[in-house]
Amino acid sequence: PHEKDALLNVPNVGLTLAESLGLAPKSDRIRDLYAGNPQPGPFTSPGVRDGIFERVNRYFSMHRPPPIEFKDLKEVVATRISYDALSFEIRPDWIFAGGEDALALVTVRIDNHQLTYSRADDWYRARVQLYGTVSNLQRRMVREFEDTRVSEYPAGEFRHRLWQNSVYQKQFLLKPGLYRLDMVIRDVESGAVGTLSARMDVPPVGGENLLMSSVILSRNVSELAGSGDDFGRFNLGDLKVIPEVGNRFYPSEPVFLYFQSYGAVFDQAGGFPSLELACRVRDQNGAILFNHTDDRGEWVRYVSPLRVVFLGGLSLDRLETGDYSIELEVTDRIAGRTASQTVPFAVIARPTPAE
Repeated sequence: PHEKDALLNVPNVGLTLAESLGLAPKSDRIRDLYAGNPQPGPFTSPGVRDGIFERVNRYFSMHRPPPIEFKDLKEVVATRISYDALSFEIRPDWIFAGGEDALALVTVRIDNHQLTYSRADDWYRARVQLYGTVSNLQRRMVREFEDTRVSEYPAGEFRHRLWQNSVYQKQFLLKPGLYRLDMVIRDVESGAVGTLSARMDVPPVGGENLLMSSVILSRNVSELAGSGDDFGRFNLGDLKVIPEVGNRFYPSEPVFLYFQSYGAVFDQAGGFPSLELACRVRDQNGAILFNHTDDRGEWVRYVSPLRVVFLGGLSLDRLETGDYSIELEVTDRIAGRTASQTVPFAVIARPTPAE
């Protein structure tokens, strides 16, 4: 409050009655605020709202997260109870957000035939409740979130959509470290509950090393019309990227690869890094089926001093059903440093809808 006192530091101007009578110096204004007005004088009236404990309580009340509504789901995580009546999959990813923070991406996939749909008018709807926590190695919870999502389809499309899936994503900031993610999901209509846990490893960004973010495989990438600064679901910069949880794809469909690299050295003359990307696809026996080297920046979508964003695509036209892996290697030709990752994926047959 004293920061709003425009005349606090101007001598003999804006005096209170006690100050004009010589009974109190101006410095008592700050002292009384930070001491909680311990000794109010005849000319001072201690304000309850300006007391130090009240101000601290008000500060933390403003920053306190909203109260958890699904307390019964929270108890499932707290007591480590496992349920498998409702099957689902989760995948944690991360990208560098700036400073010391990483943007954690938690994507959840539920097959629609796992849900119980009810019909209302010409629509089929299913509703699920989600609750999740992120804990560090000391089992101290650092993040907590919950949400309710609705899966709905017109009656004419329902039989076809029943053999597809519904995807949800939560984004939040995390400090570098090793974490445990616990998720609980409940089908509101049937009451079926499922639980799942996953490891989240967020490495620190900085230093002398070249680093890569999580490599996200997707079959659905599109451009955003507006600014990409908001952390909306599936929004990464100016792109909407829906991760393929489980990295399973159907034959003859494209696969998009999204990832970022950090720590590249910029050419002082041209103001750009000099990066070379190698992409190889191997079968389960290790044989190379596809080998592509990009030394012209064909996969580079965005460049800044903080990050280089890569977006590329592969075709599965010549791949039969089976297990494969994608090897990505980014080389900084100026600094002579390399970062690499291997991402497994599978080509599966399309499901046949039941009659």
